[in-house]
Amino acid sequence: MRFDIPAEALVKALETFATATGCHLYYDSSLAANRRSAPVAGQFSPRAALQALLAGTGYAVTPLADQNAFTITYPVQKSAGQMPKAQNLMASFGPFLGVMQSAISRKLCADTALQAEPGDIFLSFWIDESGAISDVRILKPDNDPALNAEIGMDIIGLSFGQLPPAGMPQPVTMVIFTAAADDEPRCAAAD
Repeated sequence: MRFDIPAEALVKALETFATATGCHLYYDSSLAANRRSAPVAGQFSPRAALQALLAGTGYAVTPLADQNAFTITYPVQKSAGQMPKAQNLMASFGPFLGVMQSAISRKLCADTALQAEPGDIFLSFWIDESGAISDVRILKPDNDPALNAEIGMDIIGLSFGQLPPAGMPQPVTMVIFTAAADDEPRCAAAD
């Protein structure tokens, strides 16, 4: 895949990367504040491009099971033979993040009014002690109150069938991207 991402604010560079690749990124955005990315220009796999983008920041990249999602962690000081605490925590969240992403995507795709919606959906939500979404904030699209209400009604109360891992920070912020022109649609028809 061809990349041309300049050195810029890290949060902006990560958004540009995610939009270009359709990859889902999970990271603590407060740790990315006031940091700059390295430039990335040329042909790279998404993982290699992400690692190049993060060069010099101290962040580590860990792919999740579906190979289309990554956790980005800032390793803390470690003693010999131990995985950094922050990376260990994010690794423990990975399977649950995948469950959340799949459940929310399935729920939104089941709503015929949202299937044709062309834009990316940015949302923040809280998970209650029963493992269900208890509060939702739609961050984008931000110009369509009716659509935002529809999205919120679809996922409020959605249960993931399990509790989130202990220590998982909330709210969870998730982006559901529009498929690139050569990808399958966000809501591909079931066989």
